[in-house]
Amino acid sequence: MVLVFNNQMIDKPVHKRNAPPAPPIYLHTHTLDTTIRIGRYRVQMLIPNGPIQGDVLLLPGWDFPTHYWSDSTTMCTSALHAGYRVIMPDMHRSVYATHYYPETRADMAAEPTRTWLTDTVIPLLKKQYGMFTTPTNFIAGISTGGRGVALVCSHTGHLFKAGAALSGDFDQTLQPNDALMIYTYGAYATHTQRWKTIDNPLALVDSMHTPLFIAHGADDNIVLVLQSKYYYEKLVKAQPASRLYIVPNRRHNFHLWKNAADSAWQYFMHAH
Repeated sequence: MVLVFNNQMIDKPVHKRNAPPAPPIYLHTHTLDTTIRIGRYRVQMLIPNGPIQGDVLLLPGWDFPTHYWSDSTTMCTSALHAGYRVIMPDMHRSVYATHYYPETRADMAAEPTRTWLTDTVIPLLKKQYGMFTTPTNFIAGISTGGRGVALVCSHTGHLFKAGAALSGDFDQTLQPNDALMIYTYGAYATHTQRWKTIDNPLALVDSMHTPLFIAHGADDNIVLVLQSKYYYEKLVKAQPASRLYIVPNRRHNFHLWKNAADSAWQYFMHAH
């Protein structure tokens, strides 16, 4: 079923961060699979059988289709069987920026923002569907979506009981040549303060009220493992229930994320 809110189309950019290989398929059962359009972008919702325990917001990586969560990990299946609704917004090629700048490349400026999630999507789902109204909501993200988890939690108070960030980038200043960040925020040398403060999860740790499960491949060739290590070292002081797992011999792909998603769900259930 498709519901439309202010239906619009957008152009997509052409530059890619390395996409993962085609993932394996996992089957799940649920009573309703609904896709709504909020403004320009789609949001998929999976509704389980039986009483609702809470909601799980799953954020994709850069240029990842939303179905990677349901097709390549058991996160959706675990959530549905436990009575949780699953919400998967299509973030296209977003880096979860608060807003865009004169220096932002035009194609990047067409992508959904963190603000769209926190100021539009979540309030609308609360009002129209009664979502995110229980005390047991969770959030998880892969790759750039892991960054999104930290940024969303930094702006939503106690909305989420726990979160999971898998292979996320949490301090863009550690990789000043990252093309996606340059296309969004402008060159690091020219806009250093912007890189250090706005949308920098490490700088926003004091705003976090959500413990995180953080996992990263030790051999990640896309996002430095130091991103997770440094972020965790600061986060755990504010949120002692946070956990960090550096997985040997794993890179930036679903060989890591499948197993990490299983562990993240167990982490959620312990937090519950």
